[in-house]
Amino acid sequence: MNNSIRFILVLIVTSLLSNAELFSQNLTGVVNGDNDNKKEPLEGAVIKWINTKKGTATDEKGRFELGSEGISDKRIVVSNIGYKTDTINVSGKLVLEVILIQNTTTETIVIEDEQSSTYISDDAAKTEIITSQELVKDACCDLSGCFGKNSSVEVAVTDIITDSKELKILGLEGVYTQILIDNMPMMNGLNVKYGVSSISGSMIDRITISKGSNSVINGYESISGIMNVILRDYDNSDLVLVNGFINNSLEKQFNMNLTNQLSKNVNTIFALNTAQKSNRIDENYDGFLDNPLITRYTLFNKWNFADEKSKSEFNVAGRYWNEERIGGQKGYDINNNPGSNSIYGQTAKINSFDGYMRFAKAAKTRPV
Repeated sequence: MNNSIRFILVLIVTSLLSNAELFSQNLTGVVNGDNDNKKEPLEGAVIKWINTKKGTATDEKGRFELGSEGISDKRIVVSNIGYKTDTINVSGKLVLEVILIQNTTTETIVIEDEQSSTYISDDAAKTEIITSQELVKDACCDLSGCFGKNSSVEVAVTDIITDSKELKILGLEGVYTQILIDNMPMMNGLNVKYGVSSISGSMIDRITISKGSNSVINGYESISGIMNVILRDYDNSDLVLVNGFINNSLEKQFNMNLTNQLSKNVNTIFALNTAQKSNRIDENYDGFLDNPLITRYTLFNKWNFADEKSKSEFNVAGRYWNEERIGGQKGYDINNNPGSNSIYGQTAKINSFDGYMRFAKAAKTRPV
């Protein structure tokens, strides 16, 4: 009898020690992801005992080792970003393979924002940028009409007879403001007096304004500030754009932009602007024309050549500008009254061609 009791006690103690040793062993395994029926080891997958903070993560090969000391509920939770979370009962298991199924219901989050139509750039010199979204708010036929809602630039009439205008910055005369076209000093000298009306609004993409003295790299005329007019090219213009304008004086304007991509590396834009004279009107009966008689033809053509392999770009552009302005007394005739002492009038004739070329190539940088 005593021997039987002793045998039963030894058997119970041995069983308890065996179970304790089993429970104290670590759980090891691997976590794979099911991607289109292909198993791939998942790095960074999280494995933890359910309802506890005790857990671990997989290595680059998807392997893990998880201690089980003090754990009574033998269920683990396996999770990974982009995969469905799985709960597994591992009671009596020491080695485990887990396969997570890809989560196909992940929603895409789209964040949208709208940039202000006028903003200040982060350049070293404070630069105000007027975008095309701001320009459409003004009924601008030319450059002089682009600043109706902008306080940085003042448009002033310098000659009421011919309606010539200038652009003032910081209150100084327009001759102290340097006007650039595509970062090129194409408007200076006598050209400034009528040049602000020679650039059609449909060709302007954006305008940058820098007040005060700035770099003289593009010329020395900048005293009150620099205005850089960026014209449209193939990338930021419509394939075909046509618009027109006519007022109650029967003054007419017409604009047309055409773009074409000849190849992957070559594209061009062509623009036409014309203004036709109005009727001879004197509504205040002072004997002088209320509006000058303006006839203008402007042709602009820009070509872009780009080579991605050499990381270089070449631009060439040209502009032809022909304009005639007649102002003065209503009866003034340019053909019959030039130099007359009996009737007053002014005539301005412009026939100009200008252009520019620009080449840019990305410099090789030293490896860091």
